[in-house]
Order: sequence, then structure tokens, then C-alpha cells
Amino acid sequence: MTEKAADYIVGRLCRAGRIQERDKGIYKVGFDVVLGTLVNGFVILGTGALLKDVAGALLFLVVFGSVRNR
Repeated sequence: MTEKAADYIVGRLCRAGRIQERDKGIYKVGFDVVLGTLVNGFVILGTGALLKDVAGALLFLVVFGSVRNR
């Protein structure tokens, strides 16, 4: 899902002349990572909201994010 969205965004940026054709792969991977991270964060926060524990979800997101980046 995020791969298709990243491909669409990079294609639009390339057609608009914002990025060069040779850099397309680098941007695609970067956008895929960023979009994947955002989707994961929204899923965690959405689950916390459904379970009425947004504070716990935020705490989990902070701890999970800090451990994952090491």
C-alpha cells in the first residue's frame, strides 16, 4: 500500500520537474519508509483511541520508536 503511494508521489514530483529521473529510486524508498512509519503511528494511536487508552498508546509509540531507531 505505501509502496504504491510512494510510487505515485515520486512520479508526480518527477513529472513536475522537482526531482530528476536518476534519483527516482532513492526518493521512492524514502517516501515508502516515511509513509510506512506514519501508517504504523496512526494504527497505534487509532487502536489506543478505540480502547480508550490514548495515553498508553502514546507511551508505547514513544518507547517503540526509540527502541526501533537504535
